[in-house]
Amino acid sequence: MSLFRSTNFKTRNLPIVRRQSLPVLAQLLLPLLLAVQPLLPALEQPCLAQRPLYVAQGADDDDAPVNPNHKPPPKLLVPGYMTYWSHDAIGYHPCILLALEGDGTSDMTGVPIQLQAQFRVLSEGLLTIGRTSLAFASNAPHQQIVTQPMQGKRAFELPLDQAEWPVIECKVMAKVGDATSDESQNLLTIPCRVQAVAMSDDDARARLNYNLGARRATKIDSGSASGGGSSASQRSRWTPPKSDPNEKPLVAVAAALGSPIPKPQTRLQESFEQYFQKATLPGLGDDFYQFEKALGLPVDTDNRDRDWVWAAYRKHPQVKIYAGSKGRTGKADIVIAAINLDASLNDTQFANVARALSSNFKKEKMAPTEHSVRYTQNGRVELTNLAAQSYRAVYFTTRDQDQNKMAIVAVSRQPGSLSELLKEEGQRTNILHLLLKGLGADGSNQ
Repeated sequence: MSLFRSTNFKTRNLPIVRRQSLPVLAQLLLPLLLAVQPLLPALEQPCLAQRPLYVAQGADDDDAPVNPNHKPPPKLLVPGYMTYWSHDAIGYHPCILLALEGDGTSDMTGVPIQLQAQFRVLSEGLLTIGRTSLAFASNAPHQQIVTQPMQGKRAFELPLDQAEWPVIECKVMAKVGDATSDESQNLLTIPCRVQAVAMSDDDARARLNYNLGARRATKIDSGSASGGGSSASQRSRWTPPKSDPNEKPLVAVAAALGSPIPKPQTRLQESFEQYFQKATLPGLGDDFYQFEKALGLPVDTDNRDRDWVWAAYRKHPQVKIYAGSKGRTGKADIVIAAINLDASLNDTQFANVARALSSNFKKEKMAPTEHSVRYTQNGRVELTNLAAQSYRAVYFTTRDQDQNKMAIVAVSRQPGSLSELLKEEGQRTNILHLLLKGLGADGSNQ
């Protein structure tokens, strides 16, 4: 009987085809089953790892085995550092020099030390990195070595006015020997600011060495006063030449032959009074966007008070601007200027600063200033007030954490006593805590 009855495949013929083809399929599958049968017991066994597994706590390579003899790296000390701006063909770069010292208990001779300096532009949040490596040449006690300059790769174009230079924060990380990433050390407990000064690497190294020598001489003097060490007459000291603070730097100008030499114009630093004369300075009623556009990103923010949002900006090295928005609308209802100034402001200076912070209300006529004195548990407080049609202003003095005198000028379009409102916000927030001393309030509970 033929396997297929006709060339037309129909549904009723399919069962007949399956019954007739079953012996043929069995003969084809039997050799295949015999070949697979030896492999079946192996499939029941658990799969083995392709390579041995190691657990490396904080290692850079996840496949590296744990070294049982690994010891924590020795600690590095930083007796001094110097920040500055260096110049090359591309532009100006933020730089830092460090003086390193061992802990005195470990032999660090020849141990490689990798350093990484992180420079962050506070107004933009950008990060640029500089690296270097070094090692101690001997195991002498209290040996100090000065690193090579670490400069950020990004180049800046600095204006003539130092007040316009970008504010950059520096942080330095160190990796000693075979230390893991988790064992890297933060050499600067508090990130430092790059100084607004341009100098060469040699000048920065000489200034750092002088500071280290002066600090060492101070320690020796303290030891001599307590009965130990040599006397001051037995030590030779080098005293740097005294510089005249009124001395002006030399300025080179180019002129054509036969023409009179033009008089150079030097502008070393903008005063705070010139800073508040700028027409682009934001103030009352402006959005936080205007503050960021004119002053850069805030260096600090605080929203602990659910009714207020505060932001701090720094564009001038001598001035810090605080803007507060009530109801989280993003519009400035109070603007405060903290001026690092040894002398007190007179009534005219106070009125000019208050008018500059009023922004859209600068054309309003001000009433005469009123002086008021209050006696509190923390001492005498003197306030100076003035009022306009749409806002009020107050002036007083306080001191920061370093006991530096600061002049505080605040303007507000909120009703009520402005000094009492500032006192309440100083107690509720951390960003305005410095105002409490000038207002006679006790901030010890913060």
